[in-house]
Amino acid sequence: MGWKQKGNKQIVFGTKRSAGKQIATGVGIGLMICLLLYGLFAYGPWLDQWTVDSYLETLEQDYLYQRAFLKTDYEALKKEVDEPFLVSKKDFRDFVYAVRDLVDDPFLYFFYDDLTTRDYTRITGRKTGFVGQDSGDSPLIPEDTGVIRFGTFKEGLAEDTEKQLKAFVAEGKRALVLDLRNNGGGDLDEAECVADLLLRTNKEIYSVRYPQEAVTKFATKKVYGFERITVFVNENSASASELLALSLKVNLGDRVELIGPSTYGKGVGQLVYTNPVNHTRFYVVNFRWTVKNRDVDDLQEYLEPVTGELISEEDYWNARRPLPQEG
Repeated sequence: MGWKQKGNKQIVFGTKRSAGKQIATGVGIGLMICLLLYGLFAYGPWLDQWTVDSYLETLEQDYLYQRAFLKTDYEALKKEVDEPFLVSKKDFRDFVYAVRDLVDDPFLYFFYDDLTTRDYTRITGRKTGFVGQDSGDSPLIPEDTGVIRFGTFKEGLAEDTEKQLKAFVAEGKRALVLDLRNNGGGDLDEAECVADLLLRTNKEIYSVRYPQEAVTKFATKKVYGFERITVFVNENSASASELLALSLKVNLGDRVELIGPSTYGKGVGQLVYTNPVNHTRFYVVNFRWTVKNRDVDDLQEYLEPVTGELISEEDYWNARRPLPQEG
């Protein structure tokens, strides 16, 4: 009898140990399957129909130029990606670029990852944000001038900018330089907030026209006043950075000088749809912006004529007009 009980205990113990191993094995297999499925969706060549449908819905409801679809071959193009159960990422990108050609819109984008392409990873990995006053700035910068260099506009940039402006005012800075070179844009709300810090209350910052409505934004915050504001731009300054430069110039007139070659020329804004599961990102033009009925083309006319003679930033500091002496 004792032998049977001992044997039973051994059998029971052995069963528990086996169950634990089975659970661990099951969890391990489950994790491997999840990783396999993630890799299949993220780096595989296919888009599921749900994703395709959601992107098509976005295009047809939020796209600024959707009315042009009625006059084009959009429906024929759509069938090529809407009917199959699985659509390759490459085929959907080809569809997006075909739509671009139909409506003559260079700012409609689709990026993805697969076994050979890493455009999604490249785009999402870009560094953005506030740069601040570089300790390595040129020694030619006058003591009465504060310099702020921006990365791409993102959440929190305007807050950081205000802290820097407060510091400049406390230090007695009379002139301000905003460096928007190589700034490709970003969050339009952040650019609006930066302009709001420098414009008087009720000045128009910008207006936007959406597919179904138009909205105008006005300055509402405290003004940080500077006798002169200089904005550096170049051919890579685009969208929100162009809007900020134009808004300051139009509202503050001769107090603002724009220095640099012609900018990128992106007078529109986009909605960005990111799917981290299948590693795709879809940029849909959703609005066009203006400042007091002036657009990005007018910005080019405000660029200082002397710009062509300036080879480097040091040239600007050497040629810069001094501020009037305080009386």
